[in-house]
Amino acid sequence: MIRLELRVGWTGEDRLEVTEGNTEPYGPLPSELTQWQPKTHHVVALDDRRLIGHAGLLRAHVRVKMVQRRRRRTRERSCRPIASS
Repeated sequence: MIRLELRVGWTGEDRLEVTEGNTEPYGPLPSELTQWQPKTHHVVALDDRRLIGHAGLLRAHVRVKMVQRRRRRTRERSCRPIASS
């Protein structure tokens, strides 16, 4: 059975276990992505007691610029009753 745990620490041994010793488990990374920020918490997936997955969590402050879309102007149309003959 697979279970998830929230951990505060992440060791080099944990990384070796989950990547099975692969030095580039995600494939070659572009040079601008090689500066990883330290994670504060970690979610790990365990199958029995074997570590099979990992996600690092990082709290970050972000600034979002809101862009307001222009509304399409709708013309008010009056409906006239159709004259019956």
